[in-house]
Amino acid sequence: MQVQAGVFISPQDAQAFVERLKKDKPDLGNQVLVQAVSLSDIYQLDQKNEQQSANDSEGLDFAFVPRQQQVQLAQQLLVRNGQTQQQFQGVPLFYAKGGPEKGYLTVKQEDGTQVIPFFFEQGQLQAMVENFKRQNPNIADSVTMEVVPLENVIDTLETSDNKQLNNIVLVPSQESISFIQSLQNSSRQGTPQAPATNRPQN
Repeated sequence: MQVQAGVFISPQDAQAFVERLKKDKPDLGNQVLVQAVSLSDIYQLDQKNEQQSANDSEGLDFAFVPRQQQVQLAQQLLVRNGQTQQQFQGVPLFYAKGGPEKGYLTVKQEDGTQVIPFFFEQGQLQAMVENFKRQNPNIADSVTMEVVPLENVIDTLETSDNKQLNNIVLVPSQESISFIQSLQNSSRQGTPQAPATNRPQN
């Protein structure tokens, strides 16, 4: 029997879940703390779990828990883009396309490489798009914002031979960045760092 573990995109949502757990199941809830874990680590753990579950019936199944506000914004974006028949499912990743060939909008990193940013937060993409339009007024009208589930991106990266996809960079939300910085500051001050929180939940 596989046990499902929630991976919260929003630290606030994760903390709210822990608080509810403390009320409903105090023995378990008091042992759980919120900690930042990279998607890379989650993916590697998930791959190991899939290999283990192929050999036996037990395993840990990770389920991404999106921030509902971003899901609502994703649904609104689908409607705006004429995809009125679709109900958004999964964790939203926002990105932009533009230009005559409707290519991905990219940003240049410090080392000069061009990357394709996919944002967990719609507002961050909006800011990038507005800045791009100011710098490129001649193609501003061609720019569109789009959204895709994180789960679909992971599947595509696993199966596609398109080398351009290797340039995709997932940009964390400002909330997540602030949470990680707070953990780092606490660690520097000698505060014990929280243990992993992705404990199996029944």
